[in-house]
Amino acid sequence: MTPSKFALWVANRFPSPADALAEYFDDAVMAAASVGAQLEYLPILDNTWHYLPNLKGSDQQKHSYRGEYVTDADGTTWPAVTFTGLGKDSVFWKARDLAYQQWQADRAETPHSPDRTAEYQARAAELRAASEAGKILAEAQRKAGHEAAAEAVATAWADAEPCSEHPYLTSKRVQAHGLRKARADMRAHLWNNEKREWQNVFAVRKGDLLVPMVDSAGKLWNVQRIDADGRKRFVMGGRKKGTFHRIEGTAQAWIAEGYATAATVHAATGASVVVAFDAGNLAEVARQLPDQVSAVAADNDANGAGRKGAEATGLPCAMPPTVGDDWNDYAARRSVDEVGQLLSTALAPVPASHNAPSLFDQVSDVHQLPPVPLMTWPHTSSNGQPLNTIPNLEHLLANYGFTVRYDVIRKDLVIRYPGQCGTVDNQRSKAVDTVLSLAALNRLPKSDTPSFLLSIGDDNAFNPVMDFIQSKPWDGQSRFAELLDTIQTRPGYDRDLLAILLRRWLVSAVAAAAKPFGFWSKGVLVFQGDQSIGKTAWIRALVPDELRDLVKIDATINPDNKDSIISAVSHWLVELGELDGTLRKADIARLKGFISQDVDQFRRPYGRTEEKFQRRTVFFASVNPEQFLADDTGNVRWWTVPVVSVNYQHGIDMQQLWAEVFSWYQAGERWWLDRGEEAQLEGVNAEHQQTDPVQELIQSRYGSAPADAIRRPMTATDILLEIGFDRPTQRQKNDAGQALRQLFGTPRRTKSGLFFDVPVLVAGRPC
Repeated sequence: MTPSKFALWVANRFPSPADALAEYFDDAVMAAASVGAQLEYLPILDNTWHYLPNLKGSDQQKHSYRGEYVTDADGTTWPAVTFTGLGKDSVFWKARDLAYQQWQADRAETPHSPDRTAEYQARAAELRAASEAGKILAEAQRKAGHEAAAEAVATAWADAEPCSEHPYLTSKRVQAHGLRKARADMRAHLWNNEKREWQNVFAVRKGDLLVPMVDSAGKLWNVQRIDADGRKRFVMGGRKKGTFHRIEGTAQAWIAEGYATAATVHAATGASVVVAFDAGNLAEVARQLPDQVSAVAADNDANGAGRKGAEATGLPCAMPPTVGDDWNDYAARRSVDEVGQLLSTALAPVPASHNAPSLFDQVSDVHQLPPVPLMTWPHTSSNGQPLNTIPNLEHLLANYGFTVRYDVIRKDLVIRYPGQCGTVDNQRSKAVDTVLSLAALNRLPKSDTPSFLLSIGDDNAFNPVMDFIQSKPWDGQSRFAELLDTIQTRPGYDRDLLAILLRRWLVSAVAAAAKPFGFWSKGVLVFQGDQSIGKTAWIRALVPDELRDLVKIDATINPDNKDSIISAVSHWLVELGELDGTLRKADIARLKGFISQDVDQFRRPYGRTEEKFQRRTVFFASVNPEQFLADDTGNVRWWTVPVVSVNYQHGIDMQQLWAEVFSWYQAGERWWLDRGEEAQLEGVNAEHQQTDPVQELIQSRYGSAPADAIRRPMTATDILLEIGFDRPTQRQKNDAGQALRQLFGTPRRTKSGLFFDVPVLVAGRPC
């Protein structure tokens, strides 16, 4: 198979796929920073997880990455890295996107060098093999480390004494349940997974409180060591994933992160409680114990890690009302009895028409709810008044039942609260005013409330498009052909080109929503056809009724007008209105540049300064006139489809169609046209090019000249005067010059101007 032009460029540009990692390292650093991690060195691409420090350089083992080599369908191999941070969505980075953009900018023809291509492919194969071998070796070392740690733990556990008292238990005011205390220091030969070496280190220290960590079969794999100061650590190289400690009680078990939290929940409810040791292990332990755990007693972390870990289990969840608290913290400030009451209330069944509605459900005005108890504010002044902090605002919102989320597509806050009512028009402003009013009622400073709401919402971001697309997995049944059949094109139009354009455009729409950053698009799908045949209705039908506000119809784009930009890019699918009128020559360059941007910069209603926003919008257009293209420099951004009818009442399951398109995107399918496809499109677009009156007149007067016609040198101005333009404008001169170049080639440049060899006219015709 002959390599693609891009693959040839890659083989010449990068002697080895590893060179692409060095070339685009700065971009990988930005990807790591987006999850709060600091990437200081080239990542190791061995398909195993490695820890990263946070942005302040502190190594808290809350950030990590996994690197690998990925080979795409065109034979190119790329370094790819997945970055994760506690409480953050993971980010996938691959060097291909940047390389492709650089290749598009170069657009230089690369000669086919079989030797260079073979050398590149051989090096890529070596790197993939080395990566796979590294992965196998790392996995073997990791398992050996697990076994060595388990052996050391078994010895330490057997030597330890049953524990009923320990400074940590005293400070947390909890009882010991199945714990032991180390009698003496014990060293062991253990595996350091980060340094990739065996080390002789302390397995336990004398006086350590030991919390056993077993799997579902009861095997002891590790212990959590807690010293007198409350510092926690696991035995080096030991297994954590899927291990737990169970506090026996009545009924089905709760699951919690830390031991103190679990012991508090047990004391408050009498129920069994499973200790998972951290938020990231909750879901795995829940999978290991199906039908044995019924709910999660989650930590209310400021970064949302506890909530996300609890949600991953799929179980009911109860969190303390105060941000930053776990249930042990809440019991220390309130009481164990109150913890029990809140936990029982949180999971109490509420059948319709039986149990009384909650306090939140009964209010018509949120101001009727009890104010925030003065002693519960996270941050107070010396006289006990709440300070102007984000945790305090979060505490107020929780007290009144508010939820604040950030919609990454609409680029706006979504605020919900008990008793919310009023028109949709003013819902956002009214919600902010309500928060300000409650802040005043509770003597919480409110000067920074709008910007604090943005911070809180950003920690609870959601993507309605991806939620819709991923609401059900694709069933494997393709619906793309059905969607193609809804579009009836003009006779003679290439249906294969239609399939290419529609498929690329659909993938671009998914990429816009799914790609964390770096999305750009150069294609606007354009339906050209008669009025009232359903072109606009067809674009509306791509999403269900409840998500129609993600589609903007009849948008007017003025790149110089911030309001028009904000309005457009706050939607997923945008139809450009009156495209033929929009494509005035004075607007084309700016409009084309706007469509291809990867970020938009503006100030949000609650923002203090302008910020950059990832582009998550793709464009569609409908137009009636057949000749609507007016750009003499090229029209490959306008993916024109001449239609005679469209069926927008097709009944296709659009969630499943978009799930299918998402599978194409995940497989690496591109959403841009290659050179060959662009050439096909240009052939179609030529039929839709507007004819300029000046160019048309010149063509009619001089276009039929015989090869042996008598010629004389003339400028564009001379020609315009000859055909009847008494006072030609600069625009007319430019149009005439372009027409003359098409007819007679490049003009001769002299001191007097640019001269074309033009046939002599006799009786208005060339001779």
